[in-house]
Amino acid sequence: PDPSVYGNQADLYRKLSWVLLAVDLTAAAGALTPFDVKRILSGKEPKDIPNHEFELLLSRPNELDSRYEFLYATIAFFKLTGNAYWWLNKKDEYSVPDEMWFIPSQMIIPVPDEHMYLKGYMYSPGNGREIFLEPHQIVHFKRFNPFSRFIGLSAIEAIAMVANGDLGMQEWNTRLFKENNARLPGVLTFEQMIADPQWAKIKDDTREAAKKR
Repeated sequence: PDPSVYGNQADLYRKLSWVLLAVDLTAAAGALTPFDVKRILSGKEPKDIPNHEFELLLSRPNELDSRYEFLYATIAFFKLTGNAYWWLNKKDEYSVPDEMWFIPSQMIIPVPDEHMYLKGYMYSPGNGREIFLEPHQIVHFKRFNPFSRFIGLSAIEAIAMVANGDLGMQEWNTRLFKENNARLPGVLTFEQMIADPQWAKIKDDTREAAKKR
């Protein structure tokens, strides 16, 4: 996959207010939802495990993110790009993680192996380096994708045409109202031909008059 695609999808959160609102409502609600770890017992109701290690870690996943910030980012990336990634900071495959960090979708891609399975993940932190991460270091949440078993399909792709149209409309309206004070294109006709210098001055005067109302 091309990581820049996921960067473009996530960028709609910044550019389109209705995308921001839809993602914000979902991510904020999900981040505030209480979670419990329960033990499954045969023939009985699941039994709560108080102060489970995962619950405690989720309450403070790392030194920078609160539980809310961590879950909000996870859900937001999932909704925007169809993928969300956690990096688990732990000694080895069987150790309990000391920290959990979310990784932006545009900075990491799955790397399949030669046996139709997953070899690991390639992380690009943005400084020109690439860091290979083992599968046990990453938790990957992904939406169903009919075209790939390794990467999720973003819901943004289904509204890409509408989003592009909205971006184009915003750019047009910004130019129209910012540069021209909403002066629509028009036609100037003259009885006789006008010299080029005079025609250039007429156009400059018209633009300047629109800017100054």
